[in-house]
Amino acid sequence: MGAIATALKHMLAAGMDEAAIVAAVADMEANMPKQRSSAAIRQERYRRNKASQSVTSDVSDGSDAKPRARVEDKTSNSEIEPQEKGKSASRRATRLPVDFVPDLELAMGNGLSLSQAQREAEKFRAYWTAKAGAGATKLDWPATWRLWSMRAADDAKARGSPKQPETVSTVFRDLALMEEYRNEQNRNLEPFVDNVLRLPGVGSS
Repeated sequence: MGAIATALKHMLAAGMDEAAIVAAVADMEANMPKQRSSAAIRQERYRRNKASQSVTSDVSDGSDAKPRARVEDKTSNSEIEPQEKGKSASRRATRLPVDFVPDLELAMGNGLSLSQAQREAEKFRAYWTAKAGAGATKLDWPATWRLWSMRAADDAKARGSPKQPETVSTVFRDLALMEEYRNEQNRNLEPFVDNVLRLPGVGSS
């Protein structure tokens, strides 16, 4: 039996008139707390579950974002670093190699006579062999020699010492001198070649 029914029973037993009973019941209903329906309760529970799932999803997404960012950074670095290392290794400047032989024909093509080209070749090797510091290294020694011989030819023209006209005798003389120069360069390289051949695993059949 509900609260209102119980109150009606007592009021009727007490002999209260109909108007008084109606007024008492209305007052009781006004002061009683409203009860929520089962549908409203289920809807409230659904909203709470939905809200908790949304918060959990946001937290998990935030925690996963950082590791993914770190993995991507590592991948990008691993792709770039080998390329940079390979590029720097292939373009590393070096000192003048001991076996480098200046191209006399190139120097003569730039306007030098054979004797002038030989002289400039000796100056070139002496200069770069004696030079110290970072400025003594080059990326492309043949290109360095080409520029050296071009400047030497320009300087010779500026000093008023043009290249002598060639005759049959001078051509044979120049060819002989060039061959002698090459032989001398080969003789200078013989100790270097012998040392290389003495290395373990080199020159052995």
